Amino acid sequence: MPFVDMAPPAPRTRIFLRDDDVGAWTPALARFVACFREHGLPVSYQVIPAHLTDEAAEQLRAFHAERPDLCEFGQHGLAHEMTVGGKRLTWEFGRERDLATQQRVIAEGKAIMQAKLGQAFPAKLFTPPRHRFDGNTVRALHAEGFTILSAAAYVDPLRRFVYRLGHGLGMGTIGNRGIAYHPQLRPEAPLRELSIAVAVDDGAPVRREVSDVLARIERARQHTSAVGLMFHHQAWDSAEGTRFLEELALGLKSLPNCDFVLLSDLAQSAA
Repeated sequence: MPFVDMAPPAPRTRIFLRDDDVGAWTPALARFVACFREHGLPVSYQVIPAHLTDEAAEQLRAFHAERPDLCEFGQHGLAHEMTVGGKRLTWEFGRERDLATQQRVIAEGKAIMQAKLGQAFPAKLFTPPRHRFDGNTVRALHAEGFTILSAAAYVDPLRRFVYRLGHGLGMGTIGNRGIAYHPQLRPEAPLRELSIAVAVDDGAPVRREVSDVLARIERARQHTSAVGLMFHHQAWDSAEGTRFLEELALGLKSLPNCDFVLLSDLAQSAA
């Protein structure tokens, strides 16, 4: 059953870390990668194909060659934006585009990723920008060979109610917002949904206490045994941000009965 209706979670919790909006090899990204690598915590990096620089691709390929257990790369749309009716939108998928257009955009981004990352990108994991998608997005991803969709599956009471209602009505999305099916297969096509429950940030700089993040993880653990955390490395591009990430990494490692996994490994174990 979807996470909103599942039995009490297992004693051990599997946690995955997802860093979105990878493009250029910036100091913020370099520090983020170094922090979690040094602490031995695996991260699923979501790459915007149109923004991926040659330098970043080289750094990511080298990292994956050295420590494939600590990193993997998913596709994060194509350009993380589109123009509809003369208006710029910061997402790319959903009811504004038909199935053929969505598949074309996905395929274009996939080709860039494969060309720049090679074997380090198996083209299995996809995160839609701003977590916006519709049934055509899922069907297009399936047609392009993707097997994992990562979006959002929050565990607050209101969203759990909406998800439960949507499941009962056989719905996959409401507008461009997904009805979460974490950690099960999507209803539109056989992609496994593995979505984040804890947004450590929303892309912009933010003050956050480590204790607050750990408390959010504990709340999520009451509803699912697979808990995802979302980061945007650029949000922590300061001395204070660097300290926070270091303290958070230590806090995560102190959590009892937790295993830290890559999204692809979680998908294999859930199959």
